[in-house]
Amino acid sequence: LCGLGYIGQIDPTGFYHLTSQVSYLGRNARQEDIKMMAIPHMKTLHQRFNETVNLGVLEGIFVYYIAVIEANRALTWRVPAGTRDMFYSTALGRAIVAFVQPVQREALVRHTTLKSRTARTVMSRAELDAILDETHRTGTALDVEENDDGVVCIGAPLFLDNRVVASISVSIPSSRYTPALGEEVRQVFKELDLRFKTNRAA
Repeated sequence: LCGLGYIGQIDPTGFYHLTSQVSYLGRNARQEDIKMMAIPHMKTLHQRFNETVNLGVLEGIFVYYIAVIEANRALTWRVPAGTRDMFYSTALGRAIVAFVQPVQREALVRHTTLKSRTARTVMSRAELDAILDETHRTGTALDVEENDDGVVCIGAPLFLDNRVVASISVSIPSSRYTPALGEEVRQVFKELDLRFKTNRAA
């Protein structure tokens, strides 16, 4: 199963986790299909805010960036597609994990070693649980300089057949970020239809 990419193992705990390959079984939702569904919405966000927009999928404890549309500004945040980050410190990762099955969320929170990326990175499992609860309640995730200094990210989950398979985030330099802008981004996410059916991926 490890060799086929359906499960992975976290060192040094030896804890095994399901990968996103499992969620793709029987529904033909490969990364290219997810990109096809997400990119029109990513373009909408990019045109509205002219900030970097990211698409990510969960692989174990990591969120992988599979598509990025960069801001057309002198000051912008660049993350190449293929980059990976820990799920707990990013809006992309939180937006997915908040909506996975409870047993998977519990395993990820309890068996992941929290490591500091910045001075603001969440380091308490209880606090992480509270953040995921809030993300689930509001439908959007927030990362205020927790993964990278000087960057604020707002993310939302993308669903296929009522199961979360990816997330989209907007990355904003903290020098341009305001609570009002954050609320505007959240409102646009709420207006977007990020719930898809298998036949819509074709």
